[in-house]
Amino acid sequence: MAFLELIQDWEGILVSDNYGVYAKWINLRQTCLAHLIRKAKALAEKKDKVTKQFGKQIVHDLQLLCHWAKSPPENKEWREFYEHFMALIIDY
Repeated sequence: MAFLELIQDWEGILVSDNYGVYAKWINLRQTCLAHLIRKAKALAEKKDKVTKQFGKQIVHDLQLLCHWAKSPPENKEWREFYEHFMALIIDY
């Protein structure tokens, strides 16, 4: 597979879209936040009120994560965010 030949023994965190080529990656992987934000924005445009609200909240939260890349939160703020975010995902 060309992808595996390209990266060889590299073991860092792979940031990618969900393209199937990356499915065999056995190390850490994160979906690109820009791709997730794009999907969340599409949800925020749905007619269903519940889906629309979920999409809006996820867009906000993902954009906050992007902001925190340059200005990380304090531990308490991060824990509160993580708890809120996981509850949101579980609820929907």
